[in-house]
Amino acid sequence: MIEAQIGYDASVEIRSIISGISRTEDVKLSPDNSRLAIVDFVCNKIFLFSIRIQVPDDGDVSPRIEILDYSVISSDSFQNPHGVAFLGNDNLIVCNRAADVCLFKIPAPGDYPRERKLKPYKTIDGKGWLLAKVKTPGSVDCYKLDDNRYRVLVCNNHWHFISSHIIEPGNAARIKNQGTLIQKALRIPDGISISHDAAWIAISNHVDGEILIYENTAELDRNTEAAAVLKGLVCPHGVRFSPDGKVLVADASSQYLHVYDSDNGNWNGEQYPTRSIRIVDDETFFNGRYDSREGGLKG
Repeated sequence: MIEAQIGYDASVEIRSIISGISRTEDVKLSPDNSRLAIVDFVCNKIFLFSIRIQVPDDGDVSPRIEILDYSVISSDSFQNPHGVAFLGNDNLIVCNRAADVCLFKIPAPGDYPRERKLKPYKTIDGKGWLLAKVKTPGSVDCYKLDDNRYRVLVCNNHWHFISSHIIEPGNAARIKNQGTLIQKALRIPDGISISHDAAWIAISNHVDGEILIYENTAELDRNTEAAAVLKGLVCPHGVRFSPDGKVLVADASSQYLHVYDSDNGNWNGEQYPTRSIRIVDDETFFNGRYDSREGGLKG
């Protein structure tokens, strides 16, 4: 097992804001790595931080993060926000477990007031038995199709499927709901990530304690079997493809981030972690362990 943490520099004010964040379910970087979004599930807020990532020339030294500024977003539309993703650097999509999927134009870095209440400029309806296009939307990821068009994949947690949506963000926003994309073998999909080349989709399968990886082809549908199953987990939550094609998995019931390697870019069969990195110390872990599925890593 490896232990690792990355230090950060921030003002006293920003550190106070960070210490006040409640239950965090997801965290995402903007495409240009200049903004960091953190979801506060309990307080119904999104925290946005302007950051600078400094990577030393010496490969043996960890990167360092400088947190420069912050914004705190609240909204009447936030009802247990669980997942977040950037559509470009200026638009944010938020999945609310108890409501809708919402699109927001986010404040520019340094804009005042730092704490503000926003209305979504577009939503995907999550309420109503007949009208809902998503149901208990939890986690989300996307990839760019062309200049201002994105394919967005949403985990419909308690209904056990992944829905697909084509979104053009901005003032003349358009959404095309494509229905169920993935369903086979899913039992509470709790996290999702799309590889950087959009060739693979990784999903945290909460109940069975595994990551299912599907090949993103034109033939992919609700009956498609997973190409690979990542094992050695208890309660997988956050999942992410790294730029070099690895899969990183946060286990909500443990202190460890698990790393999986592909077979030359291909994912097939059952696989186990090649590395496990301890992120959370004992005191922090046990303070948050109010049941067997909590205390560990989330997004």
